[in-house]
Amino acid sequence: MKILKYIWAVALPVTMLFSTAVLNSCSDDIPDDALGIKKGTMMATFLRENGQFSDFYSIIKRAKSADASSSAKFDEVLSSWGRYTCFAPTNAAVQSYLLKKGLTSVNDLSPEACDTIVRFHLIGESVYYTSDIKNMSGNQLKTGNLLKSYISYEIVKVYDTAGEVITNTLKLNGIATINYLNCNDTVENGVVHEIDALLEAPSSSGEQMVNNEKFKLFYQALDVTGLLDTLKADKDRQWDEIREAYSPKSIYSGGQWDYCLVPDVKLYGCTVFMVADEDLQMKHQITNINKLYTYACSMYGRGDYPANYEDNTADQLKEKANPLYKLMAYHILPFKANYNKLTTITTIETSLTNPTEWYRTVNEYALLKVEHITLERDINELGLDITPTAAVKQKYLYLNHFSDTIEGHASIPGVKVYRPDAPDDYIENNEGTNCFVFRLADLIDFSEQTQQSYVFNTRMRVDMYTMFPVFLTNQIRSDVTNEGQAMSNSKDAACKNYWFPAGYIDGLEVNSDAIFLYQGPQNTYWSYEGDELNITSNAGNYDVTMEIPPLPDGNYQIRLGFANMPTRGICQFYFDGKPVGLPFDMRSDNFADRTQWVDIWTGQSPYVTPTTEEALAAKKAMHNLGWYHGPRSVFCISGEGHEDGDPTVTKNYFSRIERTCRYVLGEQPVQIDNNTHHTIRIKSVLAATGTVIMLDYLEFVPKSVWGVEDAEGGEDDL
Repeated sequence: MKILKYIWAVALPVTMLFSTAVLNSCSDDIPDDALGIKKGTMMATFLRENGQFSDFYSIIKRAKSADASSSAKFDEVLSSWGRYTCFAPTNAAVQSYLLKKGLTSVNDLSPEACDTIVRFHLIGESVYYTSDIKNMSGNQLKTGNLLKSYISYEIVKVYDTAGEVITNTLKLNGIATINYLNCNDTVENGVVHEIDALLEAPSSSGEQMVNNEKFKLFYQALDVTGLLDTLKADKDRQWDEIREAYSPKSIYSGGQWDYCLVPDVKLYGCTVFMVADEDLQMKHQITNINKLYTYACSMYGRGDYPANYEDNTADQLKEKANPLYKLMAYHILPFKANYNKLTTITTIETSLTNPTEWYRTVNEYALLKVEHITLERDINELGLDITPTAAVKQKYLYLNHFSDTIEGHASIPGVKVYRPDAPDDYIENNEGTNCFVFRLADLIDFSEQTQQSYVFNTRMRVDMYTMFPVFLTNQIRSDVTNEGQAMSNSKDAACKNYWFPAGYIDGLEVNSDAIFLYQGPQNTYWSYEGDELNITSNAGNYDVTMEIPPLPDGNYQIRLGFANMPTRGICQFYFDGKPVGLPFDMRSDNFADRTQWVDIWTGQSPYVTPTTEEALAAKKAMHNLGWYHGPRSVFCISGEGHEDGDPTVTKNYFSRIERTCRYVLGEQPVQIDNNTHHTIRIKSVLAATGTVIMLDYLEFVPKSVWGVEDAEGGEDDL
């Protein structure tokens, strides 16, 4: 953990904080008498005492345990502290559902079926009033429900008996309408909205979701390459069998005790980007699988494969080196994430940079850039009809977009991801049981020129959270980044921490003494995107190895972003099993002396790059020692405000904070072979209990970027 703003929150009663949030949030086009604040009433009590929800409450009582680590039932959980949004179906809604299923009573539902129903109607960690939902971007709630599925919404008009519009309300998943006269009922642990139909969980698998009339050629290509099989996995059932062996625990990390949960489930999933037949024909004159194969050969090279599609055997088309397999696999992410979860604006100065993530794809040696367009320059270049301020909220995502700030240099527009609420998106209900499916305007470019000269010829900053697909599918990251209810060392915190038993994270090896934990996002922390991964241990003898993302061939600097503190540790880094550099001391003792860090922005705006001789000399002195200032486009907040835009908030930019530096792993660059899986190993040197190695983000920087120090052509400080 890093710097904390809400010191006062610890002393205030939780009920006071909830009341403040409620009164500030309940601004909606709803009659005042429809807004109820039930002080002292918990959600379970509210549902039990309101007769129109008696069937739903019976379902709650019949459901299985709410938590895999305890025997607590849902009615017990909803009777205790927390932050929940409940969409409560009326008795009429439940009876209609039972009739459709051929059942006569709630008692005919199995405990498993009740569990599914309850989890689908509850959102944890976040309290959403109707006004909050109406102001969201896209057509899905920002936070998944307790089944880790995302509820979609649309704003609909409400008419009186004369046909006149009297207000508007929300329809969920296209079937359940929120009663505008009986919503926003605030209880101590959340809010309840009455709905007139029971919501049902998605039932289509990824394999079924991509079988769409508008995408016949894309589906055919997924079929012949065998990639449909990759869309079937949904859950690690072995984890279900061993989950009860692990319990939440308090772990000493970063100078404090953090309450850390264990994930309840280990879900698998995927995100598929599809191109419609009409777009393939219009953009590339591709009308059949033969032409699509020819295009794939032009993009990835043919290698030893036939020049014509029909000359491939069925087995050849399923080989990972086949150009058609590579093309299609590049359009699949190995995790399930909705539109709003693909990027985040937490801690990012969107007026200086576009929030960007770099993701692995099912094409195992190809990385994908996902970019949220917020810069005015790029908005204009792409012809988006939106202001930079509005673009922060009304998200537009582009894949492999590249814009060069140097006049006369080429830019790559990339490929637009159609927003799920776009009128020209052919995919309705784009969430399946284990996947999301999005329409693209074109095939994603991964040509040699794109890799070497443009999109990937840049500093790639990869948040540690995004390195592990299991985190994204299982929604480990909370949407709560600045909650005043409880700090991260409390089990009641909305911002959750986790520790991960060995075997939960694929692609990660840990020894028996290592504790690998995730610290949930707070925009008050010295952490990029608010969250971080930490390595600690019982005896100080951790040993952890992880795969790095696939990169184009070349020489790279690898940098670690972190925050130095007295409680950090000392470790040795290895690249592909060989030690790089000397043991790395992450502690804060004599840090400025060791790194030659100075504040070169003193007296200057953080929006500009210092170009004086003194500033350039100071930067070079740090670089020669293997250190860089923190990024100028990243900040944490302090002050009494609650949100980033609050005038009482102070933004503290990482470039001006001595603790938030970047460290170059090793004195020499590493050689990347694109056809090889490369690893980083982190082994303890200081065997002291409670010391922590913080892993915030990694930067992968090709020599064409880090090898230039002059002010004009050198790497930016964003």
